Amino acid sequence: MKMMKVWFGLALALMGGGALAQGGEMDPFDYHVSDIAILQDKKVQSHLKVSEVQLKSLNRFADQHRDKVAARLKAMSQQKGANGIDPDDAQLESYFDDLKKNICKQLSKWQLKRLRELTLQANGLRGMLDSEVAKRIGITTTTLTKMRKEYEDGLIEAKKLESSAVKEALSEFKDKKATTEAEAKKLNEQANAKVEAALKKAAPEMEKVRKRTENNILAMVNATQKKKYQDLQGAPFPTG
Repeated sequence: MKMMKVWFGLALALMGGGALAQGGEMDPFDYHVSDIAILQDKKVQSHLKVSEVQLKSLNRFADQHRDKVAARLKAMSQQKGANGIDPDDAQLESYFDDLKKNICKQLSKWQLKRLRELTLQANGLRGMLDSEVAKRIGITTTTLTKMRKEYEDGLIEAKKLESSAVKEALSEFKDKKATTEAEAKKLNEQANAKVEAALKKAAPEMEKVRKRTENNILAMVNATQKKKYQDLQGAPFPTG
């Protein structure tokens, strides 16, 4: 299972990349789960006590990563055109893995452990769908497959509701054509307002789908597994 986040405007796997070999400096589980993207949040940096020296290193690796990805995307575009750019390109994946390893190596064991805890807190229920997390809390492969299916079904249903709302909102603009830049701007503003209102109207139904999906998934997890997952999340991130 792969989830996506953003690191300085570039996509990377939230829980992607293989764990480091046992016996390495970093805990393999903490490394696997940790989402380095949330390190962009200054509150997270402060909470993890990221030093100025560490921050400079993190930014340096992020800049190097951005340059390598930009060059790779340009090369793919030149070879195959814009439609030929593959976000799952093996070379891009290796860049993402290198970035994560370089970033995590700058963190202390405590910082990496806490980053893992914050990652699971941010992902909530979805975090249990990761194979390594599921294994750690005692969820079987069979149950995990069912949980993922329930999650995917709920996601598809919610996306259909969203797509339907947007399509209906934009239907009245289908045959409208602007003849001036001012008219185009006005139509765009009107369309955006319609879409925003439509999504707001659809929100309660989408929330019902989310809640039902969540309850169905939690029904597959016993009390001991829930407690283990809660423990993996550590102390709540301070919001005050």
